[in-house]
Amino acid sequence: TLTFESWKASEWQTLPAARSEVRGQREEPFAIQWVATADEIARVLEASGWHVPPAWKSSAALLWFAPATPLAELPVLPKFHQGQPPALTFVRAIDSHHRLVVRLWHAAEIRGLASSASMPLWIGFVTAERAGTEFGLIATARTTPDAVMPLRALEEAIRGAHSTSRQQMRNGTPVLMVW
Repeated sequence: TLTFESWKASEWQTLPAARSEVRGQREEPFAIQWVATADEIARVLEASGWHVPPAWKSSAALLWFAPATPLAELPVLPKFHQGQPPALTFVRAIDSHHRLVVRLWHAAEIRGLASSASMPLWIGFVTAERAGTEFGLIATARTTPDAVMPLRALEEAIRGAHSTSRQQMRNGTPVLMVW
């Protein structure tokens, strides 16, 4: 549990800096820290064209074997942080061959906001994915290496949603703080 003021001042830097695989490999940097309920995050993102992707099920996995499957219909591959899948995932189509994916994990509780209750603090990242095929047989959704454009797109999406945000830098990586 952190206080809101201490989180904003410096304790945001004590949270994990990157996604960590089970064996400890560092992966995508955590470029988002968001203080809000899951419902508030959903409301803000859905208002600007994001949506929760379909849940994983066996029939969805078959879509990977149809190379003409549009990217919007392909399931979002889970990425794990310390063995846990993201608690919240949202997608937004850019065009028929590209989409943005936000993945968030619950990291802490924040106290000291206007209400007396604590509020969840989520950490995560946003990536861009592009459609492709492997061997002409398997549909794919590959993460692009560009980390700046997806973060800017997310920041623009939440800008007018009664959220406050600021961007900080940690080890040369931008971190979008939202509350």
